Amino acid sequence: MAGLYDKVFVLGTAGIGGATNKFYFLARKGFYTGEIATATGVTVCSAAADKAAPVTAVKELLHSGVLKTVDVIATGTDGTKFKSKIHYAVAEDGTVEAALLATTLPTITGAKSSGAAITAISVPLRVTGRS
Repeated sequence: MAGLYDKVFVLGTAGIGGATNKFYFLARKGFYTGEIATATGVTVCSAAADKAAPVTAVKELLHSGVLKTVDVIATGTDGTKFKSKIHYAVAEDGTVEAALLATTLPTITGAKSSGAAITAISVPLRVTGRS
C-alpha cells in the first residue's frame, strides 16, 4: 500500500501561537505535482526528515482550518466528465479557483481521468446545524 500514496505537506497555522508549521498527509501518488501543486500549495515530501514526520488525517486538517476542499469537474479529450476532490492550503484561498481552471489533472498510470482539463469548480457547503 505504501506505493499507492505520496506523503505531502501543506504550510499552515493551527492552535494557539500562530506559528507556521508543516502538516503532513497522504495523497494519491503523483497527483500533487506540477501545476496542481503550485495552485494548491500542497508539496510532495522529498527530504528524509519530512518522510519520517508523522502523518495527520485529512479530516483533522480540514476541521482545524489548515486545509480546504474544492470539487472539480474535468473533461477528457473524448468528452467524458470526471469529478474529483482537491485539497488546498488556506493561504491559497483567494487564487485557487482561477489557478485550477487553467490546469489539467495530472497523468497518473491507470487513472482514466489523466490529462483531463478542469472545466468547473464548486466549493462544497458545510452543514452547520439541522433544525
